[in-house]
Amino acid sequence: MLTLQKRIQITNLKIDDLFFVSLLFLTLIYPFIELDIFGLPLAKVYVLLQFLLIIFFKAVITRKNFYLPLLLPFSLLIMAGIISAINSTDPSTTLFRVFLQIIIFYIAILVIYNTCNTISKCYWVLFCMLLSGIFSAVSGWINYFQGNFQSVSLFFPRVTPHPWLGGTHVSLAGLMVVLLPLVCACLLITHSHIRKTILGAIAGLFTITCLFTLSRAGWALLILQTLLWLWWFRRNLWVFWGTIICSFVFIFVSLPSFQTLLGSTVRESSDIARDYLERLSIELFFRHPFVGVGFGTFTEYNRVVFDSSYYPPRALDAHGVIYKTISEMGLIGLFSVVLIWFFVSFRLTTIYITAKIDRNFRIIMLGCIISFLMNTIFEMTSTRFYSMQYWFPIGWYLAMSGAIREDLRKMMTASTLQEGRPDE
Repeated sequence: MLTLQKRIQITNLKIDDLFFVSLLFLTLIYPFIELDIFGLPLAKVYVLLQFLLIIFFKAVITRKNFYLPLLLPFSLLIMAGIISAINSTDPSTTLFRVFLQIIIFYIAILVIYNTCNTISKCYWVLFCMLLSGIFSAVSGWINYFQGNFQSVSLFFPRVTPHPWLGGTHVSLAGLMVVLLPLVCACLLITHSHIRKTILGAIAGLFTITCLFTLSRAGWALLILQTLLWLWWFRRNLWVFWGTIICSFVFIFVSLPSFQTLLGSTVRESSDIARDYLERLSIELFFRHPFVGVGFGTFTEYNRVVFDSSYYPPRALDAHGVIYKTISEMGLIGLFSVVLIWFFVSFRLTTIYITAKIDRNFRIIMLGCIISFLMNTIFEMTSTRFYSMQYWFPIGWYLAMSGAIREDLRKMMTASTLQEGRPDE
């Protein structure tokens, strides 16, 4: 009987390792939302298959606990998307979009959370996330050097419709500002000089890449996260003044590109398009303020095709998650989105406060909080909210917070037992 139990444990361990290796591969491809297979995004197909396997082996065969974080707010968001189909011009297409752009991302969170159950696994996933970020940044620079050097920005494409494999220069800036706080957190807790050098180089690459995408949201979020880190190190004068000096150096280096953008016709046309999209979103919202006009249908109401020498002609989506949500899913959808943000913020902040007994855990959680803040604020001016680029990091934040909470619980238990032991 004992031998049989050991065999079961070994089998479970091998299955868990297989799922974890599969998750690492998913991490390497998650930013590349434009890569399709049989007409479906590659990362979405992959995460769905992995989820079905995890459900089959963990919940059915091995009878292990399967955790469902954010179940309530996501259920409300899914319900809001389904209800919005009432006003959709094509209800069946809207329902399919709910599955492809809402349910599939909740599944991605479940896969990450139930696979990364230790801190070491979370670090391995983070390592693969940084590799994806490095590859994305390098691909953007390669596109520039293969294209027209007189382009208004390093990443405004003239030769190819996408400057890197994951989308436009804006999505590249979003990826950089989300990964940068996690790199900084790792840089602050490592003691190896080699690792510090490598992480410092990665942080520099991400910062410069974001600056030269000429994304105004990217610039603002770089400044914001710099201020947040300065507040953390306000008592460390070397770090404080070193960060300020480096910031001025980066601004000086990228000043010519800033001046180019401020006087460019691309910026003017972008502002005109944003103003039109915002007014259209508000108009659609007042048509059906509670349930919206149908999830994923905004582009069907946008009759204006945006065309420029830097982008392929296309009908633009709503400008920002707030405008997109209120127009397509109304107040019910907006409430669901805000509830998701609240649940994630509360979870991360609670673990951050609890982690005061361990400085490294506290810094990692601060990195998660800043990264989540950057990810969410960036969505106010972007349409990545319903993409793997937005939800995959959130799954990682939750997994890391859960692993840290478990380690803190063990540390507190051990400390309590030690204090309760009688003196010898």
